[in-house]
Amino acid sequence: MANETDGSVPTAFSVERLGDCTDSRHAYVESLWVRSFPESERRETAEQRALLQTEPRFALWALCCDRVPVGLLTTWDFDGFVFMEHLAIDPARQSQGIGRRAIDWAVATMARPLVLEVELPNGTPSRRRIAFYERLGFQAFSQAYEQPPYRAGGPFVAMRLLYLAPGGLAGLEFDAVRATLYREVYRCEVR
Repeated sequence: MANETDGSVPTAFSVERLGDCTDSRHAYVESLWVRSFPESERRETAEQRALLQTEPRFALWALCCDRVPVGLLTTWDFDGFVFMEHLAIDPARQSQGIGRRAIDWAVATMARPLVLEVELPNGTPSRRRIAFYERLGFQAFSQAYEQPPYRAGGPFVAMRLLYLAPGGLAGLEFDAVRATLYREVYRCEVR
């Protein structure tokens, strides 16, 4: 997930769902997604485009300042929680409060617990990402978690699974969340 520290908040912030690849903002958002995440942390571009057309629970959101995209958020809308698969802010716009605004928007709009994956705290960038989410109230599930590969034959990656549940954890259980992510997002079985 892209990094952000506290900073000034843009005044004309909006979040706009991109329904298909013909939207004029899609090329920028897709380019940012490819630049922000290594191949091991994202699916193939063609698969991502197909999800936009065929999977109603999957959404690609443009994070905009003055209606110009400056970031992206991808989400999966499940019954008991929303999985925030990717969050990225244009490097030129980081540290301006855009990531915080995106999370605030998701909390208010989704009205369900939010779940996301984050790398283990093995270096400065990952520690900063984790600290960012913790400042916003995210907590880590205590159980070990591995992100399944996006590509056939790829390795599982040790990560932390974080959640933000303003209304409490009622019904948000690690095993059920992991099973949903493995089955619906990664199309694999829990191992």
